[in-house]
Amino acid sequence: MGADNIVIDVQQLSTDDFNNVAFLAPTAADRDYDLNFDGWVGDYQDPSTYLNPFNAEDGFYLKIFGLDAKEDKEKITSLGLDTYTNILKDADSENKDVAKRYEKYAEAQAWMIDNSLIMSAMSSGGTASVTKVTPFTRGYSLAGIKGDGNNYKYMKLQKTL
Repeated sequence: MGADNIVIDVQQLSTDDFNNVAFLAPTAADRDYDLNFDGWVGDYQDPSTYLNPFNAEDGFYLKIFGLDAKEDKEKITSLGLDTYTNILKDADSENKDVAKRYEKYAEAQAWMIDNSLIMSAMSSGGTASVTKVTPFTRGYSLAGIKGDGNNYKYMKLQKTL
């Protein structure tokens, strides 16, 4: 490995140019980059909210990968995303036993990590902080809009730390 095999060509773009080849690109083919740094928060507390976006049939990350579900079936198969999607379907179908459902989603997550489809760079939420907010007086959630830190309804402040 090293400089003989890997060439990194960093191209600084204006915000408009970046958005045109990334967020605003109308089709997967219009996305013109090799590495992507992305982030978002799940909508609800179930593993499906984090894993289904990578579904090879209708996941929103397909477009970010530069893939189209109908036009790129061969690429999807060569990446193994069809296998991943079958694991997801099996997990999605388990709706009676939560423990089994989570085990099946753990299998999907393990597949994703083992196959290096994504690489987690960071995970927010576990950092210490000092605040004047009175504990338990503001909305909080691990998922959805109550967990973003910008909800001030019912929040009370203390005079001291």
